[in-house]
Amino acid sequence: MGGENEHRKEWAAELLSELLQCYAIDLQAYALMSNHVHLVLRPRPDVAAAWGQKQLVERGLTQFPIRIGNGMDTLPLTPELITSRSRSADTVAEYTDHELVCVVNS
Repeated sequence: MGGENEHRKEWAAELLSELLQCYAIDLQAYALMSNHVHLVLRPRPDVAAAWGQKQLVERGLTQFPIRIGNGMDTLPLTPELITSRSRSADTVAEYTDHELVCVVNS
């Protein structure tokens, strides 16, 4: 990514860092090209297994926020929301079975 697209390299690296914080995945190496990216990733089932329900729900809500209203605004991520959603067996099962299961079972 050179020339006029250099600012995109920093943006992509920051986005990748944010995404990796939500999943139990180590980034071993990466290469940002002008039209694609190469990643070497290592799943960390040991890290995911240590997450409690609140941690799991917070990670899930960070990547898949609740949308409300006609404009599909994002519901603010608050400690109360995390606690409330952590108590829901359906919510915990949803994040465990769908969004984050690939990390646990890899």
